[in-house]
Amino acid sequence: MREMILLLSTLSVLLIFTHEYDAFHHREWKMFRFLRRFSNQTQYFIFLYAHIPLTLFLLYYLWTVVVFDNIILWIVMNVLLIIHFAIHVVALKWKSNVFHSIYSFIIIGAAAIAGIINLCLCGYY
Repeated sequence: MREMILLLSTLSVLLIFTHEYDAFHHREWKMFRFLRRFSNQTQYFIFLYAHIPLTLFLLYYLWTVVVFDNIILWIVMNVLLIIHFAIHVVALKWKSNVFHSIYSFIIIGAAAIAGIINLCLCGYY
């Protein structure tokens, strides 16, 4: 079961990275109201550089899963995957929503499903 946890955790990180590539393609920063006061280029740079700590966090998370060292982080990350999906479901009603593609929704949903399955395997961590 530990191999399954590692596989699902790796898959969820890959799906989040893929979602972030998609977010750049769709200019997700336009959804954030607090960024609207800046120029488009500044919004892009803020969004871009915010992904450096996000990427480091995801790599650290994946490392902790490889060594099965931090169950609290593992639980929090899987819950965040589900919350992230829920936020995107709510965002479907926003005028500023840039994710209209079913492919974007599938990527986000698949990450949430991996999170749900992982949480069901919590006893094996």
